[in-house]
Amino acid sequence: MAMGVVAFAQPHDVRTVLVDGQVVKRDGRLGKIDLARLRADADASRDYLFTQSGVTLGEDWFSTVQAQVT
Repeated sequence: MAMGVVAFAQPHDVRTVLVDGQVVKRDGRLGKIDLARLRADADASRDYLFTQSGVTLGEDWFSTVQAQVT
């Protein structure tokens, strides 16, 4: 049952979300989110992962990773 909920749920199925005790979604609407910080954090995470994997942004990273796997 729980697997089905997780696998097939859509964003509109979620009414309330709490993160670290703070409500970030209530009645299906997102609350106050700092999009600039979210984007900066996502960019920093991407950069870290690419650096750790030895892939340079801008190169054909898919071919590089595919060559390492095969």
